[in-house]
Amino acid sequence: MTPRAVFLPRDLPCDAVSVLRENIPDEVRLFPLEPDGKLAFPERAHPDMILSAVDGAVLCDADYFEANKGLFSAVCALGVGVVCEKTERGEKYPSSVLYNALVTEGFVMCRKKSVSQGLLELCKGREVIDVSQGYASCSTLWDGAGAVTADPSVYNALTAYGIECLRIRQGYIKLDPYGYGFIGGASMRVGDTVFTFGSIETHPDGEEIKAFLTSHGKKIIPLFDGLLIDFGSAVVV
Repeated sequence: MTPRAVFLPRDLPCDAVSVLRENIPDEVRLFPLEPDGKLAFPERAHPDMILSAVDGAVLCDADYFEANKGLFSAVCALGVGVVCEKTERGEKYPSSVLYNALVTEGFVMCRKKSVSQGLLELCKGREVIDVSQGYASCSTLWDGAGAVTADPSVYNALTAYGIECLRIRQGYIKLDPYGYGFIGGASMRVGDTVFTFGSIETHPDGEEIKAFLTSHGKKIIPLFDGLLIDFGSAVVV
């Protein structure tokens, strides 16, 4: 099914947005997200920290909704549902990761004690895979059939659930001012195409990642050259 909306980090370079626009269906709308002041820099600009997508709708903090009513009005006009909830989100982990969950058709992977209760309600009927990694979505490149991650708790939990996983070396992904970022935050998927924020070849396990994704029928398109950068992925609905 063709998505209707892609929520992007506002600080994604214009040239990268142009490459994305050229490689997705014309009817898909792109929405750059304003930073969320409740979160710390640089996470406040990351889509995977601001929104979650579940069954054709997006979930967000009520204060963020109020501050961005124009954006969400345009989103609703596309037929995308918007659910907002009052939260106690804050700059410090784990209160920052309420929406950082990997939601698929069959399961939701998250740090259950940190994730939004509203998100768990929307995901009723799905298996909940509880992991110790609060950045569950950011740490995982989900290609629709399998997962790439450097996180041992994510790798072990998904493998135990029967999901094919590739475990890569930690690091080699830029996220200033931190020491490194995550593979999920440095990529996004629209249909059968995985877009990377940088060149996958710059990662020491780049060839293995490419082989894994192509084995699942995915095409890989870099949005720009150079080191992989964790922009907080994108939310696709």
